[in-house]
Amino acid sequence: VAGGGAEAVQRHGQARRRIATCSLVRLQDLPRAEGRLRRELALRLALGSGHVAAHGFAAPATGEAYRRAIELCEELGDARELFPVLYGLCLYHLYAAELPEARAVAERLLRLAEAGDDRGLSFFAHRAAGVSALPAGDFAGARSHLERALELYDPGEHRSPAFVYAFDPRVVCLDYLARTLLPLGFPRRALATNEEAIAEARRLAHQNSLALPLFFGGVLRQVLGDQAGVEALSGELARIAADAGFRLWQAGASILRGWTLAEAGERGRDPARHRRVAGHGGGIHGALLPGAAGPGRARDRPLRGRAGAARGGSGQGGADRRALVRGGGSQARGPGEPGAGQGPPRP
Repeated sequence: VAGGGAEAVQRHGQARRRIATCSLVRLQDLPRAEGRLRRELALRLALGSGHVAAHGFAAPATGEAYRRAIELCEELGDARELFPVLYGLCLYHLYAAELPEARAVAERLLRLAEAGDDRGLSFFAHRAAGVSALPAGDFAGARSHLERALELYDPGEHRSPAFVYAFDPRVVCLDYLARTLLPLGFPRRALATNEEAIAEARRLAHQNSLALPLFFGGVLRQVLGDQAGVEALSGELARIAADAGFRLWQAGASILRGWTLAEAGERGRDPARHRRVAGHGGGIHGALLPGAAGPGRARDRPLRGRAGAARGGSGQGGADRRALVRGGGSQARGPGEPGAGQGPPRP
């Protein structure tokens, strides 16, 4: 994913699906014994990851493959194999905007990890619970789980799944934690955590992992009215996306860049460009902000009542958010951060 581009990933996924599908057909002729069930389980997992690579986590075929794999795990009584299957199913529900189902699977992961007293499984269980809680609006729960996941993180044990799930696990936790801290009232901590995620991804030289906090770092700075910060991150994101062929991130960079142009009062200069940027919004919204806009839900509804946030360059709302970014005076802190008049923050 880091260097081969999206098309290579898709071709790899298609090849895995073809091999797994053909092998499953041949398995039907074998007697229903433990060996056959274990072979089918391995093939179902390969089929699921193939669908993810080709069509994404939210594809119906992805969910079908993981559900069948869960049936096989339960029939075999194999709790250790069940965990990664449930993890994949959790992500399927998350990106399909089925948030109650995603959170229910995450709770099951937490119970499995606790029953096995397994630190490695606990990391992924808390990560799943955290990323499922954020789009559901449970910011306190998301923060608790993500901070616990970061405490449990062991680079020797948890780093390799970056090449299975497309993102480095620690970068993901830091990115989601940054997005959680802002609505909880900790803008400075949110920015610092996002910067930590970016620095970690750069150190790893993992392009897809770097694209994630670059985009959402741009979103954080957009909310805070930091035009220069958004422009810097969107420019780097656009370069990475162009080099690696990440079309989704190219759309994300275009959206952020469009906001900076509108913020600078340049909307009238190139209306065709703004229409193109707006056209990207629907597709990237569901993919990058899972759960925020499901079928039949008005995509602009979360922005209603936030005219000041959309017009950071004018009015008192824009001035307040620029003060948050600059770090001057009491406006520089969220309600729970030092100096905000509400006591010390939670450690």
